[in-house]
Amino acid sequence: MLKQILDRLRDSNEPVNLADLSRELGVARSALDGMLMQLVRQGKLREVLQAPGEDCGHCSGCASGHGSPIEVKAYEVIT
Repeated sequence: MLKQILDRLRDSNEPVNLADLSRELGVARSALDGMLMQLVRQGKLREVLQAPGEDCGHCSGCASGHGSPIEVKAYEVIT
């Protein structure tokens, strides 16, 4: 499963919506968060923060003006 997550993140040309990824993989969002943290601990992913207003892929709130823009976590693959 960890390899699937890495492959999906590597192959994406745009930010990956983590809610969609959890549905795609058939795992609970909390389980996906744990797997992402495991990949960070293994040195395969790096956690980054995206500034408010950037298209983070997590929701449409910032881009559409609905909701509060906040810094969000994102992950990038360490090559």
